[in-house]
Amino acid sequence: MSSERVGVAAIFKSGAPLAHYFHCVMHCLNLTASKAITVPGIRHSEDVIAEVSCFFRSSAKRTDLLKSLIEKADTDLSLKKHLTTLCKTRFIERHTAVVTMRELLPFVIESLE
Repeated sequence: MSSERVGVAAIFKSGAPLAHYFHCVMHCLNLTASKAITVPGIRHSEDVIAEVSCFFRSSAKRTDLLKSLIEKADTDLSLKKHLTTLCKTRFIERHTAVVTMRELLPFVIESLE
């Protein structure tokens, strides 16, 4: 779609020959984030997030326990009620999963106890 020779960029270039082509910034961000996964610390932390999320999502009882602890806390800081799974292809989704895990970590620990 954004190829300089046959995509939308080529159509723009034919109508406006002085227009410059810029690659999608979000694609570059995704590529950079994917490269960051090769760092062992990042890879291990994402593995832990994926395992914890899978652990809670695989059981309705564990999911209900976590949700009840979050609701019982009655705090406005925690708007999320469940853990988010990691997306393998989209950095923004992985970021959301990491932020959610960080926010819900006290409730996860309490439910495991």
